[in-house]
Amino acid sequence: MATNNSALLFRNALVDSGHQFAKDFLTMPQAVLAKSLKFLNKIAGVHGKITFSKLKSGARWKPYKYGEFNPSNSTSFHPRTLETFHLELDEEFDPASVYSTVFGKVLKKDRTSLEVVRAAVAEMARQSSGNLTKTIWTGVRNEDGETSLDNFDGFDTIIAKEKVAGNISRTLGNYFQSGKLTEYNIGDKLMLLWSTMTHLLKDNETLYLYMPSNVREMYDKWYNNNYNGANYTNEYNQRVLVGTNQRCVIADMAGMDDVKHIIFTTKDNMIVGFDGESNMERFELRVPNNPKMVQVFAETWMGCQILNLEKECFYCSSFTSEFDIPYISYEPEEVDFGEKATNSTTVENVHIEGFSLTSSLEVTVTGTAFTTTTTTITAAAAKAGVDIPITFKPTAKGNYTGKLSISSSTDIIEVDIPLTGKCV
Repeated sequence: MATNNSALLFRNALVDSGHQFAKDFLTMPQAVLAKSLKFLNKIAGVHGKITFSKLKSGARWKPYKYGEFNPSNSTSFHPRTLETFHLELDEEFDPASVYSTVFGKVLKKDRTSLEVVRAAVAEMARQSSGNLTKTIWTGVRNEDGETSLDNFDGFDTIIAKEKVAGNISRTLGNYFQSGKLTEYNIGDKLMLLWSTMTHLLKDNETLYLYMPSNVREMYDKWYNNNYNGANYTNEYNQRVLVGTNQRCVIADMAGMDDVKHIIFTTKDNMIVGFDGESNMERFELRVPNNPKMVQVFAETWMGCQILNLEKECFYCSSFTSEFDIPYISYEPEEVDFGEKATNSTTVENVHIEGFSLTSSLEVTVTGTAFTTTTTTITAAAAKAGVDIPITFKPTAKGNYTGKLSISSSTDIIEVDIPLTGKCV
């Protein structure tokens, strides 16, 4: 009975004190996104829509001409609208369970202080905001949805839609197709992107290169393979794209795992809007029909937008990739045919499986008395698993040695499996 009373006391303290922690709860999304927002432009006080208008002008200084007045008409405005969408959180929970989750203790009457209430509210706010790191990149607005990814369009989704609308294209100079990225070509391809973008974009004092962490890891391997790690970790702090005179900062953030574009732009161009100042934001803790439970209700507004898609401000590239290093497994690691009679024929199999292969495997056997009928294995066959038959047919008494070689110059695979046998 005492425990139940303690649970009710804690529930009442939670509900009665909830209004004191409304600000803590409503600002938690920004706190959770803090690491990402270092590389993005946070704009507070956006309730609904706000339109930014970027001026683009071809106006130029030119030689003075006496008696002539011939103005050009090359100035235009390009509006971009940031919309923050209405988000809600509606959750019921057992306060006793929250208490034990946060503190790992059984409820007691003397632990229903405001400090405990604040901790419980903060933990729920933190966990409920966790998926927003993914939403700002790959979210797709669905007003009938039930998940965080349904709240608003993320940056990668915006890019995909703008490509369809014709606002991002190779013709406009703000798009490039990089094809397949691997740890062997990624550095060269990123530097190619750098060389193909307009100098007006490169002239920014700091330009950010937004890429998924798995692509960043491929770049790290490429750098170490080509520069033996020289000056990379300490001098560059693993954040600057080589060949850019330290002007291009690599920004790989949480939630970018499924992003399909590499983006070059400035921090100011990637905006994340929050309400944060409107009296329409709300946070409530209340007792629902079940008296043992507490109900949380909160509402706020949030959204993303790319402010300017002009090539002077924005450049992106699509890509495909295999994030696992190509390799093969094989068994056994060596083949010993043992003692065999002269001119006898013995066949042993070597089983291989391929992972993340992009090309066929070449198979060769060297050494007197050893042969195979397999010369090529496709990537698809290797992925399914295949046996390579090795034949041993000695023609004279003695010890025999050889090797089975499996290789792919494309996937940088080179495996040698020793072969041995004796003729008696």
